[in-house]
Amino acid sequence: MNEKKTLADAVKATGDQATAKVVWIQHPLLEQIAMSFAGYVGMESIDAAGKPLLVTAVKKALAEFVQREEDEDAARAAFVNALLEYSCDVFAQDIVVETRQGEIEWTPFASGLSTFLAQLQNAKPTVKRKECQIAPMLARTFMMTKIIPSTMLDQRSLSELFNGQELVA
Repeated sequence: MNEKKTLADAVKATGDQATAKVVWIQHPLLEQIAMSFAGYVGMESIDAAGKPLLVTAVKKALAEFVQREEDEDAARAAFVNALLEYSCDVFAQDIVVETRQGEIEWTPFASGLSTFLAQLQNAKPTVKRKECQIAPMLARTFMMTKIIPSTMLDQRSLSELFNGQELVA
């Protein structure tokens, strides 16, 4: 499944399609960041309650945006920070696919979940939660490099994106 469709499915599950449509039109960069996040975690990853992690993260990001929409810069920063809040959750996934050669486990440092599953066509993953074994700030920094366009990963661009807002850990 492609990132755009994965994100669309997650937004539909949140029930916030109208909000997302307005945000995407006004801030295409936020849609791009959300699509990258969607491609990385897929619809298979689960949150602490066993629900789709992507749906939980997108719902929170949209809510954070709406809560601050009077200040466009703060709203954009809140949206991205809300997605990054779930960075440790990405590393709390135990996702395994059974193949003829044996089990293959997804390793988030190696690739996004969508890429991993695409290599194992028609595979049905088994998904469980586990404890995140890496430092939260490392997980957050890693996810920043995966969802924020590489052209923006310099200090000045990040400062503009977050408008001087602290990158909350």
